[in-house]
Amino acid sequence: MRYLVLEDCLYNHVYTKKGTVVDVPDGGLVPHCFAPLDSPEAVIDEKPLIEKSHDGLEEMTRAQLIETANAEGVEIPYTARTKGDMINLIRRARV
Repeated sequence: MRYLVLEDCLYNHVYTKKGTVVDVPDGGLVPHCFAPLDSPEAVIDEKPLIEKSHDGLEEMTRAQLIETANAEGVEIPYTARTKGDMINLIRRARV
């Protein structure tokens, strides 16, 4: 029977990646990370690794990012050295 791998795992001492279709012989042991192809669990939602956001934070300067963070009540520690660190702190506070 054919199964879809739901998460990265080991099967028969071989590393199988998520989304791979695997043939398992009838009567063979099926790991918990497999789902039959005809089951509703076999649908994998593919999300992009990096989501584009249109909040305009990438175009701001460091001074504008600090002003925005202060206006939103976000504390920027001295360890946030790059613009990316500041942008991540602001976005985490918004969620």
